[in-house]
Order: sequence, then structure tokens, then C-alpha cells
Amino acid sequence: MQKTSNLFLGWLIATVLLTTINTSLDAQTAPVSNKFVFKNGWYKTFEDFKNNQPAALSYFRTESYKSDEGNTIFMTVLEDTSILAKKVLESYWGVCVDGVPYIHAWRDGADKTGFFVKLHVVGNICYYFHESVETRDVVMNIYHPQTGQLLARRVIQNQDKVMSQKMLRFATGETADFSLQNLRLWMHDDERLVLTLSDFSSNTPEDRLFKTLLIYNDRHPISVQ
Repeated sequence: MQKTSNLFLGWLIATVLLTTINTSLDAQTAPVSNKFVFKNGWYKTFEDFKNNQPAALSYFRTESYKSDEGNTIFMTVLEDTSILAKKVLESYWGVCVDGVPYIHAWRDGADKTGFFVKLHVVGNICYYFHESVETRDVVMNIYHPQTGQLLARRVIQNQDKVMSQKMLRFATGETADFSLQNLRLWMHDDERLVLTLSDFSSNTPEDRLFKTLLIYNDRHPISVQ
């Protein structure tokens, strides 16, 4: 009786261990997608994100708000206001909140701190968008108030709010604009989709481009390393 009990106990322990190991391996090899739950924390580098290994920094916290286009933005608040902490924040790649990854983005070249925006599509090719500021030169004509004669021309700079749509390669961390040209480059290993994209033009609706990206991700899953 004792021997049978010991055998049963040994079998039960082995079963639990094997189940735990298999569950762990499944979690490690599961393809990344919008259903994949990333570990909460701060990513110092893209490699931290790719390996699902965030770092913990106690002097950072996040506050969220909705942007004009409905995107969830995470602004950072420094509990440690030292110059060192500010410099560290500027160099961080991203953050994960409630299992959802957010990537560090900037409005323009003058934006030193930036903000963190959600990866709306997670997969082989990730997709995100955010508000940016675009600076362009505008020629302003100056006329005589009485005669209407053109007196001078002056070039001024206008700043316009624009929507930046971006792609991120999960394998390499490379980013690029979400565009037909870049999709053709990034999907070169899928002949059927390359053929589909060859029929697209600059007038092709963006939702068709977006659908093509989703199809590519379904066909080419990629896992956390």
C-alpha cells in the first residue's frame, strides 16, 4: 500500500512538473500578437521589449490621456526630478502598462521628452500612430496698403499638426512610415502579397494597406526570443 502511494505521489509530482515546463515553454514560444501579454515595466532598449524583459525604475510613473485622434498617450512623470533621471527617460525605448506595450515617440526634432503611444498592431510588423508637428516654409507677399504694389516677399515657417503612421519590425526594431512603398519592401518574402501590392497605387485606400499588413502577420508569425 505504501509502495503504491509513493508511486502515485511520484507520478503526480512528475505530471505537475511536466505541465509547468510545457506551460512555460508555450509562453516563451507563443507568437506575438495583440493577445500576447507583455510584462509590465520600462524597456530601456528595443532588445528588452523583443525579449519581454522590462527593467524596473521606481522614479518613473505614467499618466494617461486621450489625444485628439482618440489615441491613448502615456506621459511620464518623474518622481525623481534630477537631471540624471530626465536624461535616462529621454533614452528609454518604451513602457508596458497592463500587458500592453507603448513605444517612445516624439512630435518633432525639438521635442526632448516625447511620449509613449500604443502599438495598435503587435506582430511581425507592428503598427502605431501619433500626432506630430510638421514645419514647412510659406512665402508671404507684402503689398503696399494703398497701391497694392508688391513690395517684398518673406519666407516664414508654419507648423501644422499631422498624423504620423509608423511601422515597427519586431525582428530588428527598424521603424518606417506606414506607406505602400515601405510595405512592398518589408513584405518582399511573401510573393502573393507582393503581387497584390503591385496592383495598388498611391490612391489605394489606407484600410486596404492595413488589411494587407494584418494578412502578412497571420502568415508570418514571430515569437518572443
